[in-house]
Amino acid sequence: MSWVREAYYPSWQQSLRMDREVFRQQSPHQEILIFDNADLGRVLMLDGLVQATERDEFIYHESLVNLAWASHPAARRALVIGGGDGGCLRELVRHADLEAIDLVEIDAAVIDASRRHLPSIHRGAFDDRRVRTVIDDGAAFLERSGETYDLVLVDAPDPVGAGAALFTETFYRACRRCLGAAGVLAAQFGNPLLDAAGQERCAGRLAMAFPAVAFALAPVATYLGGALAIALAGEQPPVRRRDPAHALRWYDAERHDGMRLLGAALDPVPGSIPSLPGRPAGPAHALPAMQTH
Repeated sequence: MSWVREAYYPSWQQSLRMDREVFRQQSPHQEILIFDNADLGRVLMLDGLVQATERDEFIYHESLVNLAWASHPAARRALVIGGGDGGCLRELVRHADLEAIDLVEIDAAVIDASRRHLPSIHRGAFDDRRVRTVIDDGAAFLERSGETYDLVLVDAPDPVGAGAALFTETFYRACRRCLGAAGVLAAQFGNPLLDAAGQERCAGRLAMAFPAVAFALAPVATYLGGALAIALAGEQPPVRRRDPAHALRWYDAERHDGMRLLGAALDPVPGSIPSLPGRPAGPAHALPAMQTH
């Protein structure tokens, strides 16, 4: 038994007890650590940062996928950038209307480790006949790809090291080019109260790349700060256009709308608080300072 410290912020850290080390590997891209914790279940960390725990990963994955899916009238093709643990795939393959799902993950070792040690997260989704797995840098893949998608989900790590390329205006513009006319981008965007300058920069880049941007907030206890912003972007305001197709553990229509009710202090793009059915657009606000997890 030992303790693992997550130290992303200089003034705010958390420690998790490692009751049993399950897997550890230094891949060419990052350190992969999987361990068991009595309260959180199995935990995945990359380069010392929590990516998923069995206790609360479903809140994040259900929210990221279904906020986008419900904002598109009839999605058929989806792209996941990152997401090597398979959680986003698990949520996507629930939708029978999706015909093709591409997963682009830079680190094959993350997929291999997740297949072996995180079955409760991916639940066999890697083997769904609609899923194509590509080992590649997500930004480079988008620059080369001629594919068109209805949904692009950016399940990215923090904007440090190689992950920083997935938080640039160039990357967001590449995402926009590969989206269809009604396409929706959903991207994890970090804790909305910490590391002010980081999120302000990233929100500004996203708003430069897309004409319509909105944000939602999901409570994920094991991410530092306990809350995670999810960015939604497209050619038109990303409103909820349909109800959930399945009963899920966390996400439903009411929570979809509730996650969008950020309030002016937490909305990172001026005027982006509208977007709920039957609810008028909110006032414009100045960009607050926020963080990317």
